[in-house]
Amino acid sequence: MSHVAVRPELIRWAQERSGLSDETLQEHFKGFSSWKKGQAKPTLRQLEALAAKTLTPLGYFFLPEPPEDKLPITDFRTVTHGLIRHPRVKVETILKELNELA
Repeated sequence: MSHVAVRPELIRWAQERSGLSDETLQEHFKGFSSWKKGQAKPTLRQLEALAAKTLTPLGYFFLPEPPEDKLPITDFRTVTHGLIRHPRVKVETILKELNELA
């Protein structure tokens, strides 16, 4: 099995973006905590599975730094009237699908 060099900050970014906990990802991927710290590298198959689990395009793991998330619409209503700085990946997916229908 060949291991893939992935920057730990991209793994942390994918996790944060997905909203999945360390425990959840550790249950699915035994080496997740080591990948996140840069102490070990996932195999390509493990990285593909992580991409699927976190709803992250596989190619994003090969970028030099995490991409900046841009909100596709300018305003969300919130209970506390606060800004949403990092939307969950599921929200982004739903918004993209709605835009395609329009």
